[in-house]
Amino acid sequence: MPLEAKVTWKEWGIGLASYAIQGAATALATLMAAPDVFNITSEIGLKKFGLVAGFNALLGVFLYLKIYPLPGIIGTMQIK
Repeated sequence: MPLEAKVTWKEWGIGLASYAIQGAATALATLMAAPDVFNITSEIGLKKFGLVAGFNALLGVFLYLKIYPLPGIIGTMQIK
């Protein structure tokens, strides 16, 4: 059964941005859970925090692209 999502480019972009923000916000929870590892007052801790935030945002974007591919491109998936 093909999954067809009918969204406009604007809705798609807003959704993509929201998933990226949600992923980066997860890094804030990580910061609260392990403040000694992700100490943002030091340069190394800030880099670690940025790396975790970027990675989580990227995972959110990939998840969104899995659910909603580019608008106008409809694909079908066959499961054998």
